[in-house]
Amino acid sequence: MGPQVILDEAEASVIDDPKLMKQICIASAGKPAWIGSRRPETNLDVGVGGSRVWASVHYRFYLNFVEHFMERRGRVLDIGCGNGQNTAMLGRYSEYVEGIDPDVEFASKYNAGEWVKFIKGRFPENINRESRYDYIFCVETIEHVPYDEQEGFIGVALGLLAPNGMMFITTPNEQSAGGDHKGIWTNDIARNRVFKFHNHVVCYGFFSNANPVGICSHGASHRMMVLAP
Repeated sequence: MGPQVILDEAEASVIDDPKLMKQICIASAGKPAWIGSRRPETNLDVGVGGSRVWASVHYRFYLNFVEHFMERRGRVLDIGCGNGQNTAMLGRYSEYVEGIDPDVEFASKYNAGEWVKFIKGRFPENINRESRYDYIFCVETIEHVPYDEQEGFIGVALGLLAPNGMMFITTPNEQSAGGDHKGIWTNDIARNRVFKFHNHVVCYGFFSNANPVGICSHGASHRMMVLAP
């Protein structure tokens, strides 16, 4: 069965309010931020280009998995949801979505909704292990997990997947990494993760940070992996 979720990307989340843009810029100091469940756009010219571009790149990372792998509108978990804009987008393509992150103040204020909820905490310590999800997103998060904790982290996530579920991982490679990264996937680490979870690997490859329009089989700025139970 191929993907059954129909993309609805004609509209944008346009932010033209300078006060809201100021909040976005403040929130973007540590991780991508935007308000609304659609692709980021703005007509303001106040040095906000970087915020919009950063938010747009992450949005496309998420959207690639929705487009190529999501077969049904199920329950979704967004690990390391950050400021929640992409969690809100997932809410448009799912029955229910939860985002978990140590800081969900911005997300809870601007991006929560009836079917989009946020959990303040760390994964896997603060997740209900009795929960089951059809899709788990771990986008630009695993690099913040120490190497010796990554196998356990992924193992817990796989245990939360419903039958026929999928987990999606992206992470910058060692050339494009920056910031507070404790667990970058070098070539050796990436091969180790594929070997360790080979019974669960659906596919693996790369995303291009410069033009993230899909999955690549050759080297690019970001690695990706899709896993199943």
